[in-house]
Amino acid sequence: MSWFNKFEEGSRTILLVAQSSAAMRRRFAMGAVGLVAVLGVGGYFLHKHSVEQSQTQVAQAWASLDQCLLGAPLAQGEKPSVRFRAVQLAALSVSVTEAGTEKAQWPVRCAAHAHALRDGLVGTTGTPTDKSLASWADKLAGALSATGAVSADLSEMLDAAWEQASKEGMARDKGQPSGPEPPLPAKVMTLDELKSAKPLMKKAPALDSVQTDLHPGPVLNLVIEDAKKEETLWCSLAPDAKVIRCEPLPSTIPASQLGMRLLGTGEDDAAPLLFAGSRGSEGVYRIVGGDKITATTALGGYATKDTAAVLGWDEGGKRISLTRKTGAEEAKSVQVKLDEKLKVVQPVRDVHV
Repeated sequence: MSWFNKFEEGSRTILLVAQSSAAMRRRFAMGAVGLVAVLGVGGYFLHKHSVEQSQTQVAQAWASLDQCLLGAPLAQGEKPSVRFRAVQLAALSVSVTEAGTEKAQWPVRCAAHAHALRDGLVGTTGTPTDKSLASWADKLAGALSATGAVSADLSEMLDAAWEQASKEGMARDKGQPSGPEPPLPAKVMTLDELKSAKPLMKKAPALDSVQTDLHPGPVLNLVIEDAKKEETLWCSLAPDAKVIRCEPLPSTIPASQLGMRLLGTGEDDAAPLLFAGSRGSEGVYRIVGGDKITATTALGGYATKDTAAVLGWDEGGKRISLTRKTGAEEAKSVQVKLDEKLKVVQPVRDVHV
């Protein structure tokens, strides 16, 4: 009987141990599930925080890269490549001393922003694919770090990167740009702007047709003819002028297949005389207004604002002629027959005005 009691007590003990082990297993399973849940939630928030940090880095890096390379925000329809080339021209036209240390390091210093952009994008989207913004940022970083970046043509790369950035929702105002701006872009006319500009000449001029003053003065004058000598331009640049002024000849001056020349002299503020043909054989004109002074083989001429004088030579009669025209008055000529004892071998050399 005592043995039976002991057996019964042992059985109850074993049963209690088994029940206790089952409870422990249940608690362990529940704890494991809870731990997994906690780890999952923690991992989610950790990943979310990491992505948010990467997105902030991307916004900051893009804003900084955009400002570093281009300066002020692009205007509507303005290409980044055109702005970048204008900044390059400005950067190449100033010395290191004039530009200062930071601007002299442009655009190399912009590579750091391109690297940061690439790293931030990888943090949010993973390994970059071909033609993604991260891929273009990586290529830009390398190109900007290379020797000679200040003069390198990065047009295709820049336009492609900015186009992709627009597709991926990049905007400068989404981040706070850091670092100095580039040199101010040079003000130059582009090919796109030339399309809408009125051409000075319909056909390209022949370089050997460009004529300057035979007797230079303070004002630089140029006469430019097209290859077929059907159109002629007169250009002038005064010492204190910042731009060269060009305009077509007055319609009263006909084209000359023998060309146009600037053979005279004059006061500094007077427009030059234009000699058409062989030294004025087809006419000597006031280049402003187109008034014809005379037609002769001219030895020279002189112009003021109101008066023009031309010295001509008559080879057959061995005579010189002095023609003068003031304002709207008719031209008046005086002819002088030279003494036969005077030997005029080369009139241009031997006779002067």
